[in-house]
Amino acid sequence: MKTDSRGFIALIEDDYQKVLKNPKSRISEASIQYLLDIGAITHDQEALYYMGYVEVVNKELKNAYESI
Repeated sequence: MKTDSRGFIALIEDDYQKVLKNPKSRISEASIQYLLDIGAITHDQEALYYMGYVEVVNKELKNAYESI
């Protein structure tokens, strides 16, 4: 998946807002895939997310969103 910064913002903005309200909330598959594509998370971190450790990926989503 290729997209520019504007596409990235549109893609994860809702998930970012959910994570701010509740760090343990689930985010979309599209946001997870985007974080993988840009190298913000590893496949090991993705696996941890699916095993219930959602904070691992949500922290990186928050960091990626705030860095743009």
